[in-house]
Amino acid sequence: MEGVKECDIWAQDCPDGEKCMPWDDQGGGYWNATKCSPVADSPGQSGDECTVEGSAVSGVDDCDEGLLCWFVNEENVGTCLDMCTGSQENAQCPNGQTCDISNDGVLILCLYTCNPIVVDCPEGQVCFPTSTDDGQFICDFDASGDQGVYGDP
Repeated sequence: MEGVKECDIWAQDCPDGEKCMPWDDQGGGYWNATKCSPVADSPGQSGDECTVEGSAVSGVDDCDEGLLCWFVNEENVGTCLDMCTGSQENAQCPNGQTCDISNDGVLILCLYTCNPIVVDCPEGQVCFPTSTDDGQFICDFDASGDQGVYGDP
């Protein structure tokens, strides 16, 4: 279900000292809305370890503006990851990454591309097709857990 979009995730149009973040406004455990959240006093940069407040989908983390705490574990610790810049029609990402737009456009992440035939993702990640159906594949963590999903080897 689509949530309330308090701010524009692409424009980062929140007041000074805040950032536009995806979050779960309905308690379903997935990002479905956007809100303005405070930027930490000493915010983490891309690739830095980070923490989230409450849960991975709270929309509150200690990463800098334009970054999202991703790959969050049970202790609410993850890694600051770049969010896409530009616009949905002309998305930009650094370092050879590709923009993956999902969750009704509220989750815009820069992820590394991969080859689904060659195992070339970092340890603990798997190669998925992008949610934008553009024929590209991205590295991301497998959230299916130990049980996996239908069709897993």
